Amino acid sequence: STEHTSAPTEAAESVNSGGSGRLSSAATLEMAVASLRILHKMLADHPGADSDGRPFLPPPLIRTQLWREDLLAGIVQGVLTNHSGIVAGCCSLVLALCDGAAVEKLSRLYRTGLFFFVLMYTGSDLLECAKLLAATHTRQSPCGTPGGKPDGADGTSDIPSTTGLRGRSALGDALPESLLYVLHARGAESFARALVGDSDTPELLWTTAMRARTLLPAISA
Repeated sequence: STEHTSAPTEAAESVNSGGSGRLSSAATLEMAVASLRILHKMLADHPGADSDGRPFLPPPLIRTQLWREDLLAGIVQGVLTNHSGIVAGCCSLVLALCDGAAVEKLSRLYRTGLFFFVLMYTGSDLLECAKLLAATHTRQSPCGTPGGKPDGADGTSDIPSTTGLRGRSALGDALPESLLYVLHARGAESFARALVGDSDTPELLWTTAMRARTLLPAISA
């Protein structure tokens, strides 16, 4: 079917209102969540790659539009609303947008502030956030393998023995390496639980107090 060029822009701008602090009513919150669902459905209807992972060229128009700097920034800034439905919707949408994305686009996600915004989220329902982080944190151009597979995606690690995971991750300056390895080796669900949990083991020392008193203030400063 023919894509309407105004629809993604209007939907993304309604999410962007949340990033700029204009969410003042339940109706506006519901509109932002509904807009994210519409955009996600449009991406599902127009995938970025075939069943073998080969990107479609040219990419579908909806995907080209949402990679526009202004629209992508508005979607990412939706995470700053700290509203669970909007945060999950934004993360899920960006993850879907990464399907079949060009290396030069995917590897510059860090420029939107995405990784810090996600870590600033104070909620406990972090699964969608964790899925997005797992898929992208080692694929950013300053520190990872631009556009490559997420480390560990095929059950193995492509991290050189001489390079720590903190040096490969866009989260390396914010999280301890032990917590990064939970994300790398155990996956998104384990990381989501660990980030909001309490652990005092040889493998991981991390507590909710560390998140509240150290991580969140440092990122917000």
